Amino acid sequence: MIIRLYEIILRLEGSFSAKDKQGRLQTIKSKLGREQDFALMSETESRDNLASLAIILMAPHNARADQRQAWLETLLNEQLDAEVLDFRNTDL
Repeated sequence: MIIRLYEIILRLEGSFSAKDKQGRLQTIKSKLGREQDFALMSETESRDNLASLAIILMAPHNARADQRQAWLETLLNEQLDAEVLDFRNTDL
């Protein structure tokens, strides 16, 4: 079993309030909630127009984990109106 922690920092241009940030991240949170391999561990408000996400991935083997990571990266880049500033992953 492969378990990975993803720590992601996003720039949400034009978003400064917590309510606005949450609204813009809702699409990603909803999609992750429907995926059995992922769990959203936390959403942290950062300063100004930044937001942080901590996501756990559980996969049966490395090939599946790599495939799901590629899916996550695509989701963030194509479905979210934000710039990914940092995308770190750690095998646990």
